[in-house]
Amino acid sequence: MCEAATPGLNLSRRDVKIIEIYYAPETRILLGGSLNESSIKEGSDVYFECLVNANPAVTSIAWHHNNQKVFQDKAKGIIISGHSLAVQGIQRQNGGEYSCTATNDYGKNRSKTIDLDVKYTPSCKEKDQLIFNTMKNDPVVFSCDMDANPANINFKWTLNNSEHNVELEEANIETRGTLSHLVYTPYSNLDYGTILCWAANYVGEGTPCTFILLPSGPPPMPMNCAPRNITYSSFEVTCEDIPGEGAEVKLQLEVQTIRGQKVKVIEQDSRTFSVRSLVPGTKYEIKLTAKNKHGSSKPLYLDVETFLLPSELIAETKVKEDSLSDEQNNSVFQVIITGFTMLVITVVLVMIFLRLRTRRNLSSPVVSMTLLPKKNSVEHQNCTTNLASDEPLLFTPENRTYNQDSSLNSSYQPNTSEHQKEELTENIQIIKAHIIKQAVKESVI
Repeated sequence: MCEAATPGLNLSRRDVKIIEIYYAPETRILLGGSLNESSIKEGSDVYFECLVNANPAVTSIAWHHNNQKVFQDKAKGIIISGHSLAVQGIQRQNGGEYSCTATNDYGKNRSKTIDLDVKYTPSCKEKDQLIFNTMKNDPVVFSCDMDANPANINFKWTLNNSEHNVELEEANIETRGTLSHLVYTPYSNLDYGTILCWAANYVGEGTPCTFILLPSGPPPMPMNCAPRNITYSSFEVTCEDIPGEGAEVKLQLEVQTIRGQKVKVIEQDSRTFSVRSLVPGTKYEIKLTAKNKHGSSKPLYLDVETFLLPSELIAETKVKEDSLSDEQNNSVFQVIITGFTMLVITVVLVMIFLRLRTRRNLSSPVVSMTLLPKKNSVEHQNCTTNLASDEPLLFTPENRTYNQDSSLNSSYQPNTSEHQKEELTENIQIIKAHIIKQAVKESVI
């Protein structure tokens, strides 16, 4: 702006020219106005504002947490909107330094950081349960290290078992900052169980460290052991670690055949065994036991069978096929032999029956009722009745006497030789039919 005036005259001239200046952004980060920076507790909702002065206007704003760029993730409660960043249900891992960066056509600028101090209850740094074994009157030292903010915490130790839940004496507890030690001596069976280390700060009481105290003795049986990488001459066995035992426990593996012959015995600290130089296509029994200075565990048994060599596998397949073919052939042959044997037995029995029949016929003449003359209707009716019955149609000498005494008074005598031939021919036809029927049954079976 330029302005000129004449003294004594109420008159002036002014010329204004606007000059627009472009520059990179100036940024500043602020914590939400309703939040107290010194008392943000775990689980609270937190939001930030990024204040920007820039010409031309910014084209983008980026957020950083501990020098790592932050991206929106609604599932984790991280929401970015305009110049704001919101973190819902903040956790201890969300604490640290936050900053924002603004960018326009003339450059970018990153703000100073805000240190977000999230307060949370104590929690045990050791996530797993620790198992201790000791004998009565033998002291054990337990160490409990806590993660807490603020770190000004108070400790408490308790014993919990099926009989009681008691707080342990402070005389046996030593505390330094977030670390506490307990010297504990069991005197009876009631002094064993679960020992818990608790800690609390002004935010509250957190999750404890857990220790399991067991009486000394042999270790438990090996856990979750399984064979793997089986080949024709080797295999491996892998087991899980036994909790709380560490290097004090060794595992022993025995390999023997199914006949009880020991092949290998391996004892080591490692939970993975490698067994080699085995016989292909052989079944082995594995016996696994855990050992410590107090004794051995109950054994765990596994069965493993090595693979056949390719050549042996082909040979075995061929043998099985040949064996199956032989069995089928033998089955057919047995059916034929059985049928032939039944046929021979039947023929022999028929021959014996006919020989006996012939001898009886020679000793006593046989008269067929069908060859007798029909003199009258009464006699004819009697013959018809006899034919319809199940009684034999052959008469003995007694029957012949009866015929002679009857009113027939005939001198008729049948040709016995011709009748026997007819009867023999009929019997042979019946026997042939029976033999054919029996052979058909055998072939079907």
